[in-house]
Amino acid sequence: MIRIEFKKSEIIISIILCFLGIAFLMYLFFFTSYTPKAIAFFLMLVIFHVIFLRLIQLNLCLKHIPALRIDDEGIINHTNLESKLVRWNEIVDFKTGYYRTNSIYINPKNPALYQVKTVINYISFVRYVGSFFRDKPDLLWIDIDVLAIKKPELLNLLNRALKNNTNQN
Repeated sequence: MIRIEFKKSEIIISIILCFLGIAFLMYLFFFTSYTPKAIAFFLMLVIFHVIFLRLIQLNLCLKHIPALRIDDEGIINHTNLESKLVRWNEIVDFKTGYYRTNSIYINPKNPALYQVKTVINYISFVRYVGSFFRDKPDLLWIDIDVLAIKKPELLNLLNRALKNNTNQN
C-alpha cells in the first residue's frame, strides 16, 4: 500500500489566501459603487466553497488520513469533498493537461458510475450543481496542489500501479 500525504502548509496557505479574497470582495461589495454586487456575491460563495474543501482536507491531514491511498484494490482519493474507491479494473488511464492544470483525471471505463444522481446533503448538492458545468465527475479528479508529491512523480507512480494491477488480473 502506498500512502500519499497531504501537504499541510499548502492547505493553510490556500485557506489564508481565500480569506484575503473574501475580505477584498467584501470591501468591493460594501464600499464601492462600481462593482456588480451579484458577481462579488457569487465569487464569495465560490471562495467559501474552497475554504470548506480546504478545511476538510486540513482535518483529514491532522487525523493522518492520506490524501491518496494506492493499493492492490485501487485508489482512494481524499482530495475531494467525497472519497470513493476506484478499482483498477474500472480505470482506463490517467489524463492531465485539461483546464485544471494541477489535477490528474482518473479516466474510468464508465464515468456514469461517478455522477451524482440524488441530492441529500451539501456535498451531493455541490457535486450536482458542478455537473452542469463539467462533463467529468468531481470524484475522479486528484488535486495535486495539496499533495506532498510532484505531479510528474505521481503520474508515473499511478501509471506503474495501473500497469502492475491490470497485468495481475
